[in-house]
Amino acid sequence: MNEIISDKSKSVPELNTNSTDKLVSSLKVLLGAVPVAGPLLAEIVTQIIPNQRIDRMNQYMELLSLRLDQLNISHEVLKSKIAAIDLIEDSFYQAARASTKSRLKYIANLLANGLSNESITCEESRFVLKILEELSDLELIWLRFYQDEVMDSDHEFREKHSNVLKPVVTHLSSAEETIEKAAIQEGYKERLARMNLIRIRYKVDQKTGTTVIDPYSGAPKIQTRSLSPLGRLVLKMIEFDLVDREN
Repeated sequence: MNEIISDKSKSVPELNTNSTDKLVSSLKVLLGAVPVAGPLLAEIVTQIIPNQRIDRMNQYMELLSLRLDQLNISHEVLKSKIAAIDLIEDSFYQAARASTKSRLKYIANLLANGLSNESITCEESRFVLKILEELSDLELIWLRFYQDEVMDSDHEFREKHSNVLKPVVTHLSSAEETIEKAAIQEGYKERLARMNLIRIRYKVDQKTGTTVIDPYSGAPKIQTRSLSPLGRLVLKMIEFDLVDREN
């Protein structure tokens, strides 16, 4: 399971000036150790760090430093790319709101891959980062679920997340709580489809050639769901499987 990032109190106040100054100073020292991108990141931190949470940013910067010190991109080239700076800034904002260690890793991995991958632009990476922001950790588990359509080929993953992936079955006499849980589970899947992260294939009547309607819901009956190219790209850029194995 994901390691929850705990706060010292239920309601964490905004950082005061002294706390912010200390955090910026500590992050600058940490970022200064990054051979290439560190100076630029430290400069950006100075502008956007106010009112963010210390614990989350410290953890994120440690993770990000580990990833960025392997990038072979000069400081001058990186700084000249406005889109790259925007991408970095966006990642900081998301990291400040992250509630799990896994989420911080996803963001750091996406940023590192977005800056180092020549086949995808920084603008496209920002698009993927925005998608990540809109997905909960549970929705990411469901997205990964559709990577392998053959159940037996992915037993370890499905067993690990069985508490999330176990189908909630309802019938006419089901308790209201069960019906609500089933609705939420179905909502995850529908949202992934609306975001074009999974593709839906509807069941067709072989005799009439028309779509089969589910008599219970009145909606077209779904035959299969599968991962879309965009969904696969999201999982690839955040390195979902690697992060999942580390938890």
